[in-house]
Amino acid sequence: MSKFRRNRPDLHWPPRSDEEMLAWQRAVGTDLEIARLLGLSRASIYGQRIKFGLPSLPRKKRACVRKRRLGNQITRAAMDRLYAGRRYEDWDRRELVPRLREPSAMPAGSQG
Repeated sequence: MSKFRRNRPDLHWPPRSDEEMLAWQRAVGTDLEIARLLGLSRASIYGQRIKFGLPSLPRKKRACVRKRRLGNQITRAAMDRLYAGRRYEDWDRRELVPRLREPSAMPAGSQG
């Protein structure tokens, strides 16, 4: 943020023309960056930009997410403890899921 303060002294808020709003965009950046610099809401910056009919600057790419290290992955034993020995592949096995059992295995009173 300190790099923006060098460019700020000749700029006034709110801008009085579209050239001043363009100068803010060139000096500081997006609506969010201008809002952070001035301590205002992003909506107020957006309102000023729309008043002069200026397009928004393109969004910056999101920061790269830190890659997962090998030590952070859950082990097979820990997964077995967590899910009581069940695995996702087991959910379609008829003997483990009551609603998928054969009709003959259901109690006599529950049939149609």
